[in-house]
Amino acid sequence: MATLNMKDILNLLGGRLRDEAEESRKFRELLDSKILEWDLQEIKSLIEECLAQSKDPAYHNAFQDIIVSIGKRLGFDVSYGNYSGKRGVIGVDGIWKTGEYSILLEVKSSVWPIESIRQLGNYISSYEKTEESQKYVYGLYILGKGDPSPLLEQIRGSDYRSKIRLIKYDDLLELIKLADKLEPALEKEEAQTKIRQILLPLESINIGNLVHLLLDLTSITPTEEEEAEKEEKEEEVPWPPDDLQEYLRNCTRYQRVLLAALVKA
Repeated sequence: MATLNMKDILNLLGGRLRDEAEESRKFRELLDSKILEWDLQEIKSLIEECLAQSKDPAYHNAFQDIIVSIGKRLGFDVSYGNYSGKRGVIGVDGIWKTGEYSILLEVKSSVWPIESIRQLGNYISSYEKTEESQKYVYGLYILGKGDPSPLLEQIRGSDYRSKIRLIKYDDLLELIKLADKLEPALEKEEAQTKIRQILLPLESINIGNLVHLLLDLTSITPTEEEEAEKEEKEEEVPWPPDDLQEYLRNCTRYQRVLLAALVKA
């Protein structure tokens, strides 16, 4: 995998990814089998290659599928969407499910052109009426390049402000990295559950801000183990000679015998 890039993968698949095509099926099978094994840096490298060539539909579609598949790294059940709109089909790029929650994904290589969030809002409303719907349904934009501020303002001023969130792809990778860091202290499933909760409805629309806050907290807040080690080091200060001699002078004969035995031991 170290020398494999997206160009190689697309060439092996015939160079194109299209809806309901064999090439797309094979690519998604590859992601399903490898996304849990690939190093995050390798995944990031593939994503950045896709973004650099995003004007090519094959790279844009590959970016979409990689982002959708990443949900597996956080313990979501993953469903892939279509690359282009299709009559009678809710046109989301993918769906992540966990427990009673469904997250409808809109994967965009660039913030532009997203003219209106109403489309994703309509997808949410339509999906809530289907048999596949979970108890709670939300929308999530996952973005590649660009300033998300205009999209944030749209969400804040819309009827869907409690239903739609956004996150940039690199912040999503940081979330996964944070889950990996939590695993030594927590069970894998518990670590994933804590991170998934960040993606579910919160006060902040821009989840990336929360990611940065969490990373800052974990980097500056010492763990209980670190605090204990610090206290042990402070307690291990050598006994000053004058204090030791003063103590020995005031010891009884039996106390001195006990101290001598402890020294030999």
